[in-house]
Amino acid sequence: MLANLKTLLMSVLAVVFLSQVAWGQTPTALLPKNELLSLYQDEDGIEREVQQLHKGQLLDLAKGGDAEARFLLHSLYGSENSVFGFDGGKSEHWLHAAAEAGHVEAMLLTGLYAFTSSKENFFNAQKWLLVASAIGNEEQAVRANQNLNNMLVFTPLERQKEIRAGAAQWLTQRGSKIPDLWACYGRDNFSECWVGLINCLTAAGSNEAMRAVCIHEIQP
Repeated sequence: MLANLKTLLMSVLAVVFLSQVAWGQTPTALLPKNELLSLYQDEDGIEREVQQLHKGQLLDLAKGGDAEARFLLHSLYGSENSVFGFDGGKSEHWLHAAAEAGHVEAMLLTGLYAFTSSKENFFNAQKWLLVASAIGNEEQAVRANQNLNNMLVFTPLERQKEIRAGAAQWLTQRGSKIPDLWACYGRDNFSECWVGLINCLTAAGSNEAMRAVCIHEIQP
């Protein structure tokens, strides 16, 4: 019985292989991740036929949680010239999936799109901007904070607290520290608090006791 099933499986695989060859679709080996991602950076269409063959591999990588693959799919589905074809819904889906996977530029992009998106996405974008301000480099943190400052005037204080809690949960689940600067988020005088807290923390340096005093002094 087992031998018969094995023979049947081999026969099916042979038929699939021969049908692919007949249609000019010879099976291709999986590419290393870096080569796969680089392949889809070709915007001139030179590698278009090869891109078609590896679409499934890129999708599998993204579905498996890879942040770079997810962000790339956001771009590919957002372009009418890509082998994936334009699909705004899928482009937005992969943008948020990339942010969830920890892609900082994806987090920052949610902030740029927030004003033209749904109300819920507007609030969700602030969560990602908060996270980006915590895990991004200095330049990314500045961009995140600038966008947050522009969005806070449209966000009720209670909702700001919910957003901060969501961002904090994302960080703690990944073993990251909650930034001291987040103490200003959820306050009606965010800009004034922000400047004062930065000055206080800068003066405190690495002295944890002094940093704690800075945070305590701005508590409502």
